[in-house]
Amino acid sequence: MDPFPQISGRLARGSNIDGILAELDAELASRRDLIAECEREIAALTQARDLIAGSVTRPVATAVASNTLRSLTRPSPRPRRVRAASLAETVRRATRELIRREGRPMNRVEILAHLRDVGIEIGAADPGKRVGKIVWASNEYRHVGQGYWFKDEPLPE
Repeated sequence: MDPFPQISGRLARGSNIDGILAELDAELASRRDLIAECEREIAALTQARDLIAGSVTRPVATAVASNTLRSLTRPSPRPRRVRAASLAETVRRATRELIRREGRPMNRVEILAHLRDVGIEIGAADPGKRVGKIVWASNEYRHVGQGYWFKDEPLPE
C-alpha cells in the first residue's frame, strides 16, 4: 500500500522533483515537531505520575498531584468553541479568504502581510509566529512545503 499516493502520482506524471522533495522535507519536519511535542507530553505525564506515586500516603499532596495531572493532560475531545470576534477566528477567516483567492498555499509572512493590508493588527512580540501558530493549530489547514493549504483538499497543480 502506498502511504503517499499523491506524491507517487505526481512522480509518475513527471512533476518537479525539487518541489516534491521540498514537500516531503516539510512533512518530515512537521512529523518531527509532533514527535517532540509527544515526548514533552510524555515527560510531563511521567512527572505527574511520579508526583502522585510519591504522595500516596499524604492526602494533601495527592490533591495537588491530582490537579497537576489534570492540567498536564490533553483537554477533552469536545469541539473547540469558536468565538466569531476572537483574533484567532479573524485570522482563520482572513487566511481562508486569501488562500481561496490566490489558489495556492500561502506562508505566514504572506498571510501576515494580507492581515495588515486589511487592517488586522496582531498584538504579539512576533506577529508572524503568532499567525503561524493560529493557522497551524486550526484543524482547517496543513503545512505543505511552501505554506499552508486546506487540510481536506488536494494541492493545486
